Amino acid sequence: MKKLGLLLSLCLSGVSQAEEKPSAIVVGAGLAGLSAAYELQQQGVEVTVLEAQTRIGGRVHTLYNAFDQWQYAEAGGELLDGAEVHPQIHAYVEQFDLGLEEVGYDSDTAYFIDGQRVPESELENLIGAKAMADYDRFWEELAELAQYVPDPAKLHQAPNAAELDQQSVAQWLDGLELAPKARTLAEHHIRGEYAEPSRLSLLFLAHQAKVYEDVEDDQVEIYRVAGGNTRLVDALSRQLKKPVLLDHPVTEIHHNEQGVDVVAAGKVFRADYAIVTVPAKVLNHIRFTPALAAPLDRAQALSYGSHTKVMLQYKQRFWLNANLNGDTVADLPLGWTWEATDQQAGDAGILTVYTSGRFADGDRFKTEAELINSARDQVAQVYPGADQLFLHGETQAWLRLPWQQGGYSAYGPGDVTRYWQAFRQPQGRLIWAGEHTADRYVGYLEGAIRSGQRAARVITR
Repeated sequence: MKKLGLLLSLCLSGVSQAEEKPSAIVVGAGLAGLSAAYELQQQGVEVTVLEAQTRIGGRVHTLYNAFDQWQYAEAGGELLDGAEVHPQIHAYVEQFDLGLEEVGYDSDTAYFIDGQRVPESELENLIGAKAMADYDRFWEELAELAQYVPDPAKLHQAPNAAELDQQSVAQWLDGLELAPKARTLAEHHIRGEYAEPSRLSLLFLAHQAKVYEDVEDDQVEIYRVAGGNTRLVDALSRQLKKPVLLDHPVTEIHHNEQGVDVVAAGKVFRADYAIVTVPAKVLNHIRFTPALAAPLDRAQALSYGSHTKVMLQYKQRFWLNANLNGDTVADLPLGWTWEATDQQAGDAGILTVYTSGRFADGDRFKTEAELINSARDQVAQVYPGADQLFLHGETQAWLRLPWQQGGYSAYGPGDVTRYWQAFRQPQGRLIWAGEHTADRYVGYLEGAIRSGQRAARVITR
């Protein structure tokens, strides 16, 4: 340890002033980190990327070679909006000639409530006219929240920001006085998109409403990268002159006005700047010297949504036989389902079961077999006879993975006031990136890319 301390001291005191271009270390090889590294390299900056895991991609992870008939599924970030909504990810897809595939079918979504399944076109018959009117009103009230956020990039400065941030979405829903079934559906949407309503800041939800204020529904979640989203992170990685150093968890970052020393896998890496892209939940795995200023010294308290994907492959796509598209909204713990293989060949099909919020909280303690069996049982409730066609299952419970510890950020009550500005400005030679630091599209692939590009601009501007 004395030798390591001496080496760190020598490194920090021996900074060359003759460098024409700054150097940077990127901590994390997810979409944010790879985007930052690529953009820095394009500007002539020497970049080293350190990744704790044995693969790149972070929460972008396509499961290949796990299913029959060469089918695959997205275990992490999956769907892209249209090019005008998510321009940065579309630009990379075009630049690297990856191609896109449209998702879904023209047939109906299924709703399963109180043990009954109906197509979306018959939802009012199932829940009643009053509940249907209240559910429509929920969507109108949700859109109206955008008025509270004049500038999404300065969310913490919105009028009444502190008051709105302290209020939970569950409290807001209480004030809407929705009919019970409408409340169930409203909570289902909030839980699946973000987090449990009681754990989500109303100000953060207003921010999301503002970002999507002028976006038409037919431009939302309509693409995947052709052949799997992992192809995008692979393409970015291939552009880098220096390969990503895998299995290099960063344990220490020493920083001062001259530069940074980053300790990973027992080695010391020296640069002018560090771009730190790890999820806020695991930032405390790194010892910073000097220590991070408040509130980032307690960054692990930032709220993240609990989300689990269970991908079930069946011999046939039985949902199509019922004139349904595989999308299911259910009042069961499974939450949502959708087909992962709608653009893939083969008779088989993969149904992704997406469980969120309080229903996913306990998944960190369950075995893979328990998660798969639970998902199978619930799918069989919605689609009787489905289990006779079951082939294979895979799971991804992001909450229990040590380098993620959650699906994606979903700012809870008080979190915007506490963390928003801190994660969007450098602390000396430390620059923050990752979807949780984006000013738009927090929780999206687009947000991760934008954050990496913004971090790169801080160094090269």
